Amino acid sequence: MPKQGDIVSIYTNDGREFTGKIMPNSLLNEKDIIVLKLNNGYNAGIKKEKIKKIKLVKREKSISYSASELKIKKEKGKKNVHIISTGGTIASRVDYKTGGVIPAFSPGDMVQAIPGLKEIANLTSRKICNIFSDDITPEHWKELADETAKALNSGSDGVVIMHGTDTMHYSSSMMTFMLKNLTKPVVFVGAQRSTDRGSSDNVMNLLCAVKTAADSEVGEVGICMHGSMNDEFCYFHQGARARKMHTSRRDTFKSIGTSPYLKISYPGLKIENMRTDFTKRKNDKVVADTKINPNVGIIKIHPYIHPKIISAAAGVYDGIILEGTGLGHVPLTKWDSKCRPVFNQIKSASNSGVIFCMTSQTINGRVNPYVYAPARELMKTGVIYLENMLSETAMTKLMWVLGHTKDYRKARNMMTQNLKGELVERSPA
Repeated sequence: MPKQGDIVSIYTNDGREFTGKIMPNSLLNEKDIIVLKLNNGYNAGIKKEKIKKIKLVKREKSISYSASELKIKKEKGKKNVHIISTGGTIASRVDYKTGGVIPAFSPGDMVQAIPGLKEIANLTSRKICNIFSDDITPEHWKELADETAKALNSGSDGVVIMHGTDTMHYSSSMMTFMLKNLTKPVVFVGAQRSTDRGSSDNVMNLLCAVKTAADSEVGEVGICMHGSMNDEFCYFHQGARARKMHTSRRDTFKSIGTSPYLKISYPGLKIENMRTDFTKRKNDKVVADTKINPNVGIIKIHPYIHPKIISAAAGVYDGIILEGTGLGHVPLTKWDSKCRPVFNQIKSASNSGVIFCMTSQTINGRVNPYVYAPARELMKTGVIYLENMLSETAMTKLMWVLGHTKDYRKARNMMTQNLKGELVERSPA
């Protein structure tokens, strides 16, 4: 069986032939794909299920990668930025000897890939995992919070967290609640396009993120990503008010119901404040408050939703975020035998101790139980209406709240309090 480094010819079921060197699979590639470095220099990913035959052309030495041996000296007068990696598209660099895309976790790796980083700050780094962001767990969040607090309390001026974009807004909102007394920037950053693509956004995003961590006056958790499709500027979005809004655009993250904290120009890296309602940079000691209850989920309400979905979820979760329609509605009234109201299931689960919170699937605007009578009935069952909180933020906040109390009244009070700016006073028209 051919191995990494070997030159092979692959014949597919549709009659095509590809010849090249087998490259190592990285986090950027699915496990069911073989990656070839073709003779023209491009990489081609071929699904194993579509392969008819593999022919060995030449046996070669196995390809292996190791961390860069480049040593980065700490320079006086420069800020200190700690970079934490969880994986994702941004945590990679091109190995020009093999043409492969490989993990980049050490300061040497990152400076080798993006030399401009060493001009901004002294860098330290730590990898806590190397996974797709969909595989992030509450245990990873706890480790992120602990590592971030440790770095900030040990002299780092800011922290950058390299993270996959798909669930970055869940992680940034959780860090918002876990990091108490935060007065330095904690900057999540990712990339939509991989390092080996000409349209990759990793260089600009990482430079802007490190600049934000080193020199901005915003002592908050946020997400730093492209602000437009062009390489002009990045935005630093509030961690609990941002959402991924597009599957592939480089400016996928948007601030919902508010403005970004900062605009960072590129390539000049000039920081412009867009808001003033943020914690100013200081040197307070950060506390990682990692007490959470991970048994919280989200249910998206839709027409003809089966009541058993509510009952089943209530048997698994201690808290449920209902992503309701419009102002925060669910099917409640049984008009005929074909209707599927879920009122009784919510009431029963609530009586048994499950805490329900209501957000809206409309993204912008507020939930309001006082406009239509059915919603008032729903609120009487104990459902907590969360005004204009994003459902992802509501989920992470409820995890954190239920880690601190099991009492319904205390949980309701904490969920409806604006603890970290997760609720905005006035929604845009």
